[in-house]
Parts: sequence; structure tokens; C-alpha cells
Amino acid sequence: MAEVAERSTVDILRAARERISDPERWTTKEFARDAKGYICPVRHADAACWCIEGSLCVEHDVEGNEIELEGRDTYRHLSEAAELLDRGANPASVNDSLGHEATLEMCDRAIQLAEQEAK
Repeated sequence: MAEVAERSTVDILRAARERISDPERWTTKEFARDAKGYICPVRHADAACWCIEGSLCVEHDVEGNEIELEGRDTYRHLSEAAELLDRGANPASVNDSLGHEATLEMCDRAIQLAEQEAK
């Protein structure tokens, strides 16, 4: 049986960002919604849009809640990036209050932080 290579923090952050890069595939206030705007599990077949934390949950193959993200390098980098973007902010507050562009900027900063750490 072949081993599956573990994905890097940078790869996971890039994939999570890519999922929400189109504003139509991004949401606020909930981890995931279907095409009609109803709340659904992040890995449900009907999920059509995600917040950044929901997108990160998909990449980590966990249910949608912050507890499952805490302690992961990806979440740590997103949290650091949120703080750099807006003092006192966290990933959810950037996503829900500052908007799509700010969320993508937070992701870009988190990717940069992860790349620097990986060197």
C-alpha cells in the first residue's frame, strides 16, 4: 500500500484560499452554506460556499468548528495574519466583518508566514 504524502502547511493554506477566491464561493457568519444560502456541513455534497475557517476545515478533513482547527499551524498562521491586518482581529472577524478582499489578503499573508517558517 502506497503512503500518502502529507501536505505542507503552505499547500493547505493555498487550497483553502483558492476555494473561496471567487466571491460566489465565499460566505460569512457560518462555516458553509449551500447554493440557496442554507447552512450545511463543510464537507456536505451541497456545500457551495465557505468562510475561511470552513474552507480550512475541508482541507484538514474535519467538521466545521474552531476547536478542530486550534493548534494547527495553518490556523496559527491565519491568526497571525489576521492580527497583522487588523490589531485584535482573528480569522473569523476578518472574514465576517472586513470582507472578501481582506479575507484573501489575510490568506496571502498567512501563506507568506508559512513560507518563511518553512525555510
